[in-house]
Amino acid sequence: SDSENEERIETESENEEKETGIENEEIGSEDKEIGSEDKETESEDKETGIENEETGIENEETGIENEETGTEDKEMEGEDMEIEREEMENELVTSESTRLPNPTDPAHVQKNNIKYNEAFFKCSNSIGPCPLVQFPKNPDGRSFQGHWYDENPWLEYSPQNDAMYCFSCRIF
Repeated sequence: SDSENEERIETESENEEKETGIENEEIGSEDKEIGSEDKETESEDKETGIENEETGIENEETGIENEETGTEDKEMEGEDMEIEREEMENELVTSESTRLPNPTDPAHVQKNNIKYNEAFFKCSNSIGPCPLVQFPKNPDGRSFQGHWYDENPWLEYSPQNDAMYCFSCRIF
């Protein structure tokens, strides 16, 4: 009975191979047709200068090659790297900083822009002084004190410069 089972299994596997071989031949003919289509797209890609992995021509960065010089556009790579570096620096600054930009920061005053300065002063008067609760300390352990606002309403603090300003001094 074991030998009969083995013969039956061998016969079944031979039949499967024959069937599979026929199917593979059919698939092979379909592949040939598809292959001819690939050649057409390859010639189209060569005409336009655009390359991709399917055409068999590789370009690591942009996928576009300059046909006149035969070299990649290195300037674009440099600009892309610089933009990425700036984005990373900006992300680093925002992730480390817990303070939001303060529109009334005296450091934002522009000397030659009268319209901006007028708008700044109106805004700072309506909002009030820089609303920090805990001011950074200098190396000596000293810092701006919040109660100084009450005693001297003309004082302003700039978080950007970590400095005090006289409001009236900035006007003139």
